[in-house]
Amino acid sequence: MTDQRKFSEINFFLENFGYLFIYFVIPVLYIMADSENKNDKFVKPLDFSAGNLASAWKVFKDQFAVYKIVKKLDDLSADEQIAHMLMAMGSESIPVYNQFVFVDSDANKKKTLVNCIKMFDTYFEPVKNVIFERSVFNKMVQESGQSLHQFIVKLQVQSENCEYGTMKDDLVRDRIVVGVRDIELRKYLIDVPDLTLRTCIQKAKQYVSNQQQVAEMGPSTPSAKDEDSATNVDQVTSRKKEQKGKPDYGRKDSSLTAAKSTDKACPKCGKWKHFGGKCPAERSKCNKCKQFGHWAKMCSSRKQVSEVQEELEEDMDSMGLYLGSSPL
Repeated sequence: MTDQRKFSEINFFLENFGYLFIYFVIPVLYIMADSENKNDKFVKPLDFSAGNLASAWKVFKDQFAVYKIVKKLDDLSADEQIAHMLMAMGSESIPVYNQFVFVDSDANKKKTLVNCIKMFDTYFEPVKNVIFERSVFNKMVQESGQSLHQFIVKLQVQSENCEYGTMKDDLVRDRIVVGVRDIELRKYLIDVPDLTLRTCIQKAKQYVSNQQQVAEMGPSTPSAKDEDSATNVDQVTSRKKEQKGKPDYGRKDSSLTAAKSTDKACPKCGKWKHFGGKCPAERSKCNKCKQFGHWAKMCSSRKQVSEVQEELEEDMDSMGLYLGSSPL
């Protein structure tokens, strides 16, 4: 009876609390393990096939320095610290490490993580080719799609491999001025007197920031082209106003053609457009039907050949001209 009771209690616990273990405890353990893996992946294994092994080693050291703090490796023994570093570097680091000789009586050769890193420094240092590194640096320019900040950081990183000494800042400054894509920025930096690396970076970033802000603001005033166009329109309008109401006897009225496309001929005088908007035939007497208000050529009666002279006289009369007399 006792065994059955214990079995029932175990069964009850599994039925009521087992799901908590499955849906809560296991996921928490998984997240904790995954977090540990992500921390380990922060340090990328050293690529022993890299063309510049010294530079690759430097990148690894910077990553491992952060990893060391996160993992609190200072609390571990020297052997454990070195083991962590070798695991992070990858299996190819073991044969190199086995070549090192540690001497407990010598502080500089004692088996510590610091001394181990120094020995790796000595191992990788001869691989670096200063001439090659300087050649890479001197060819560096701002690439398409590369921001100014990215270009400057890349220059500074590469300069560390060139052993320029006290000339490093000046050479990085020169490379920034020569390598930027914006020609106007290049001209601007060249004109700055006593340009230092710090001033060069500050002014270059400020220039780029100003350019971006101006682009976001957009145009606020008409361009020179727009102003010229507006001036031309005003001049044309002014000339039209001056010419309005002045008859031109020496040429065809260009407005007559335009009127023909939209208006009908005047039923009184037959003209397409009147000077001043008033019909000249309103007070004229028709030479055909002897009625007032229209000319003979617009009379509803059939025209006679003899009326041609009369129509000509009426046309000239409307223009202020008379046969046999001068318009002046």
